[in-house]
Parts: sequence; C-alpha cells; structure tokens
Amino acid sequence: MLYYECFVKECSKLLIDDASYLHLYLITRDEMNVFDVEWVQNEDYGRVAGRDNVWCIIDGKAPRVNHDFDIGKLIMVSSPKDSHIKNFCKPTHVTIKLYMQIWTEAELDECRSLIYPKFPKDNLRESYLLCGGIPRMIFKCESPEINKMITASVNNIDTNIFRYIGTLSDGDNYSHNLVHIHTNEEPENEIINGHTFVNPPYTSCELKFASAIIGDKVFARLKEFYKEETYKFVFASASVSLLGSIRGYMFEIIAHNELSAGKTFLTRSLENRKKTCVKERKLQFPQLTIKNCHTVDDIEYGKYCKPVAKNFETIDAIYIGKDYDFTFQMTVGRTHDIKQHGYELLHEKLGGESADHPVRHYFVVPKDTFQNFQKQPFTVKKEEKGQPKNVVNVKQWITKRIEQYVLLLDVGIKSTD
Repeated sequence: MLYYECFVKECSKLLIDDASYLHLYLITRDEMNVFDVEWVQNEDYGRVAGRDNVWCIIDGKAPRVNHDFDIGKLIMVSSPKDSHIKNFCKPTHVTIKLYMQIWTEAELDECRSLIYPKFPKDNLRESYLLCGGIPRMIFKCESPEINKMITASVNNIDTNIFRYIGTLSDGDNYSHNLVHIHTNEEPENEIINGHTFVNPPYTSCELKFASAIIGDKVFARLKEFYKEETYKFVFASASVSLLGSIRGYMFEIIAHNELSAGKTFLTRSLENRKKTCVKERKLQFPQLTIKNCHTVDDIEYGKYCKPVAKNFETIDAIYIGKDYDFTFQMTVGRTHDIKQHGYELLHEKLGGESADHPVRHYFVVPKDTFQNFQKQPFTVKKEEKGQPKNVVNVKQWITKRIEQYVLLLDVGIKSTD
C-alpha cells in the first residue's frame, strides 16, 4: 500500500488490480489532499482504466487485458518471470520495462521511524545484513525466522540456480531470498561494439546476492555438492553481463583460497615505463595464513590479510612482506579503478613517509580478461556531481611506489581440492 499512496499523490486517480483483493478499487485524491476509495465492478475495468486521468496498477497477478490493449496507462508490478510479463511486454513501441531498486538501509530506517516506530533499530541492522533490503521480510519477520528461511532456501539449491541467474525470467519459490535485482538510479553509459549508448535510469539490471552472508552460504553449498558446475560458471560466464556481480563474488572467494595456498601464477606488469611491461612472468607465492581484518590496524606482517567487510577501500587483500608489499584487487571486469583514498588509509602500514620500497598492486583476473587488461586510473573517494572522477594530481608517494600488475587466476577443477 505504501507505493500506492506514492503513485496516487502524483496521478490523482489510481485503479488498483491487486491479487490480494477480490474486486478492483479506484483511489481518488482531491484538491484538499483527501483520499476516496470506491469499488469498481470487473466488467467496468476497461472503461475506467481508459480514462485520461486514471493510471492502473496491476499488482501480483496476470493482467486482465491482452497485449493488444491499447488504451489507458497501465503499470504492471511483477517479478521478471516470463509467465507474468511476456504478453504484457509484447507491444514494445508502447511498453517500457523498468526495474525496482532494492531498499537501502537508510530508506528502511526512515520507513521504520515513520511506520514501525516500535521496531528496534538494532534489529533492522541485523536483519538487513542478513537478507538485504526487502522491507516486507525485515518488518514482518524476526532475524531467527529470516535465518531459517535463508537456510531452507540454500539447502534447496541445485544447478537450476545457474539457469535462473542466467536468464532472469526463470526462478522458483526460494531464489528471490538469495538473489536480488539491482538497477541504475542514474543514466549510465554502455559500450556495445565500440558505440556508446546511454541507459536511462532504472532500465539496466544486475544480479547480486542478497547479502554477503547469503553469498558465502550459497557458494559453500555449491562448492560442496556442485563443484564442477560452480567453477565452470565462475570461469566461463564472461559474456553474460548481468551475472557480473555474482560471478565476481564467487571469483573473489576462490581467489583468496588460491592466492594463500602457496601456488605459482602468471603475471604481467602494467607499467608503461618498463621495457618488460609486455612480458609475462611467473610468480610463486609462499603458503600464507589467512587473517580476517576488521580495521587497518589488524593487518599483520607475513600474513594474507583479508578485510572482513568492504571497509578497506581499494583492496580485497594485502600482504606485508620483507622486500615487497602486495595488494590484491579481484575483478572479472575489464576495468577496475583504484580509490586513491584507500591507499591513503594504508600509508602507515605500507611504511609511511620514510619507506621507498615498491608496493605491487595485483589485479587478479580470469583468463578472458588477462591479455587485454590495462593500467587503471586512480579515482576520488566518492564521485561528486560535476566533479571529475579521476584524480588529477595523484599523491607523489603513490606515483613513486605503487606498481600495477595483472595476475592470471585460471583454476582447474582438480587443483581446487
């Protein structure tokens, strides 16, 4: 009902076709901001929906009209399943498909203060970290109940989940607990065959795990029971753009295990000033103890240090050694900028002002990205509107000490035991 109220504030008259109700109802707002609700008979659907000042919301059900219905202004609120939206979307010249964004923690907290003031803020935080930004689940279920639903969903996983996250239009009764759609709230550029196209807001989509907790649980389940299919998905789904975040999440988990296991990797310098920049070299890492770090101060010499959460800008892992310091940034993309502010936070751990030894920044990438990966720019902490994204004057110590490399992670199934 919350978004119905938002719609009617803009549209003045709203015809609701909701699966929760037996009848249609029309919400009207007058000049005094007073709302009136009246029932509409099913046989009057077309007549009312076709009025100039009426918008129709179809919520949670198949539309009452065929795809050739060409009067009225209809908004269908639905999951992306083909069975729900296929016919409705057929007239592409008059249909626009928009994606609804997942709620942020700040939006959920505002909703809590306005509608659920007795709901504890700490409970909201706990539930949000567990299941992501789904208000229905957060405000209607307690954390133990949410955890039970997630566990049941994870335990039901089989290889069908790859089909779902690969097509978006499939899915089942549990997948929506595990994977969420994220969309662009601002216009964004997309390069296709060398040409740049601008995607309007809410028109592109990317799939992400509902939370880091869920991502870890899903990967552990898939690796235990469907290891071969999982690794094929991570290392062979580069062409499916909407899988980027999920593929990247799994790739990062695999990378942490491989980099700390004492193995040899193919690397290439990205520094143009070096004559050997195009040559590939093998690099052997010692077997390292993984240490989970909550803050920069937790970073320890000689260990493979991994942030517990994304609280270290720029890096996914760091190794402080005798002759070199290594930082690692995992990516399945062809570009991945470096936040200068992240290195400013790490400056003291990297030796501070008195240090002059090099810091090797390794972009850890899959096979499809390795050959053409180029040196990446340093960017500002947070891009401000009207301000350049790239740092114009990179800190002198960063220019002097940070050397960029690309590292190939090409994992065979047998080598991952």
